[in-house]
Amino acid sequence: MTTNICQIALSVRDTTASLRFYQKLFGLKHVFGTLSFRGKQAERIQGLAGVASRVSWLIDDRECFQLELFEFESPVSAPLSPEDDERVGYRRILARVDSLERFEALAQSLGLSLETRQVANRRFIRDPDGILIELIEDRSLQGLPFPCKLTGLGLVVADCARSVEAFVEGLGFQCGDDRVEPDNDTVAHACLVKGDMWLDIRQAAAPKPWPPRYRLSDIGIMNLAVGFDSQDEFTTLFEQALVAGFVANCKPAGQVGLVQCVYVNDPHGFSVEMLYCSPRLYALLGFSKPNLKARLLNHLREKQAYKALGTRRDSLFSRQIRTEIEIDAAPSAVWKCLVDFEHYAQWNPMLEIQRIDHRPGGQVHFAVKLSKERKASFQARISSDEAPHRFAWRGGNPFTVAGEHFFQLRENADGSTCFIHGERFSGLLLPALWQRLSQSKRLYQRMNEALKRRVDTAHQEATDERLER
Repeated sequence: MTTNICQIALSVRDTTASLRFYQKLFGLKHVFGTLSFRGKQAERIQGLAGVASRVSWLIDDRECFQLELFEFESPVSAPLSPEDDERVGYRRILARVDSLERFEALAQSLGLSLETRQVANRRFIRDPDGILIELIEDRSLQGLPFPCKLTGLGLVVADCARSVEAFVEGLGFQCGDDRVEPDNDTVAHACLVKGDMWLDIRQAAAPKPWPPRYRLSDIGIMNLAVGFDSQDEFTTLFEQALVAGFVANCKPAGQVGLVQCVYVNDPHGFSVEMLYCSPRLYALLGFSKPNLKARLLNHLREKQAYKALGTRRDSLFSRQIRTEIEIDAAPSAVWKCLVDFEHYAQWNPMLEIQRIDHRPGGQVHFAVKLSKERKASFQARISSDEAPHRFAWRGGNPFTVAGEHFFQLRENADGSTCFIHGERFSGLLLPALWQRLSQSKRLYQRMNEALKRRVDTAHQEATDERLER
């Protein structure tokens, strides 16, 4: 069976900054991107409700390998913290370089600095999101077109033996010689190999658990992908992974014999993508430079993805502000505070509701608090009232600028609420006004935080009232 690690996937905040970093420092080539990873099929594959992202692919000179950058529009990605280095999860990108001295000089020329640790043949650097990259000197790369090669991932695990068993028995990795010297606090360590890439698995003396409410979209290393040369190999190893305790987010998606994809999760929470892709589709899926046919097909699938969602992609005349926050309460409790418009003055730093008719098509007169001294008054009509899931109003003039202000509530698996708040703008004057409008995102975020505090206060008041009885 011929398999290899064909992809390392990252969740990033700013695709432009990440592309610049990996292109200039590692020499990777940006070949393609897509906005089609959104909607029901993307939700099933990635196991993320309401998922929507923009994706970019970078390659080197290997036939089937890519660095995949996801910038999530939804759900909003939690940032990466330095303390996450010691948490369970994918924690380091491993990279071989022909010369640490040459690489350090290159980094300094770009205004970057390397972290030096007490190991002779390695250095560390962080990408724009703080993702840790471990640089290992390999002089066999000298004189090659790509003297820097992404070569694997470093994992922090709670049980090294069980993690090794899962990757070996479920995904066909092989145990190899240690290629990275373990840190001082490591109590168990293993190196697993697949093709020319490897996983460095480390169990610390007291590993911290996964970040609270971790989601695949959170900033950092999402997963790796195991690639297959044939459909039969894909099917065989997928069944083997399930027997070994991996859990699939869904059934394999795609067209049998052409492309098959599924995300599986090992018994300890590590996500792995399994991918079979016919070489005929390399140009469409970012493993090679796209031709005209690939670009046309990609445009078509993007259009279909947006149509299935009943929305539109950002364009010159249609753009969106979208924010999210997690609230520790049921959607019904959040909804109760959200639609209590009479009391907005007590807590809402963004909106002042002057008059409202809840019925669909009913009018709402409101003001947006631009600052302590400035307000802007508007009127709109209710476009959606679907308790306790969505509320929206639409106003403005499509020949200048129109907008639909929306609130969405999505229940999380633990019963809490993901509150989504934003506005879709459109109109002929939008290109001229978008820079100013986009700066108002902070107002939406400020209201989200205030709503969270309001819900917490209402819950505490209700609890105190019950105790007094």
